[in-house]
Amino acid sequence: MFTDLIPGSAPPEPPASKADAKARFLRLLETALANGTFAKLLLSKYVGEEAQLDRLMLREVLLRGERQLSFLWRYQTRDITKNYPLPEALALLSELLGAQFHSAHLQTQSEEVQLVFSRKGRPSLRLGKAQPAAVPVALDAGMASPVDEGFDIDLWFDEEFGAR
Repeated sequence: MFTDLIPGSAPPEPPASKADAKARFLRLLETALANGTFAKLLLSKYVGEEAQLDRLMLREVLLRGERQLSFLWRYQTRDITKNYPLPEALALLSELLGAQFHSAHLQTQSEEVQLVFSRKGRPSLRLGKAQPAAVPVALDAGMASPVDEGFDIDLWFDEEFGAR
């Protein structure tokens, strides 16, 4: 508690769970990119100089055999895409988080991670399981599939909605 008042004693290191939320978020992002579970990243709540900018969406792309992050800057009337090598992209993200974007939503194959900055600039990190993908609706045994040769969309529409 008062260890900083005792000469020669160093303050205790914060536990990993209480480490800076922004640094933990960036480590989680690096881990997801390294082990191939990264799905997408969305930055929102923009507070910079460009009034038309809504959000920034990131996804991983492979260009000329090199893994890169594609930055899609979404404006109200246009979109701008720029691709960056992973080290450069991570450095840019570190600069943008908290300074220009106050919310980041990372989706991996198994987790969802959200980093939010308060009005006072304090980061908070929330971890959760990824939402399951939408399960396709199974067709009834007697129902014809649209890909079947004998399927007649006009007949189905008339039967379904009584259009005749």
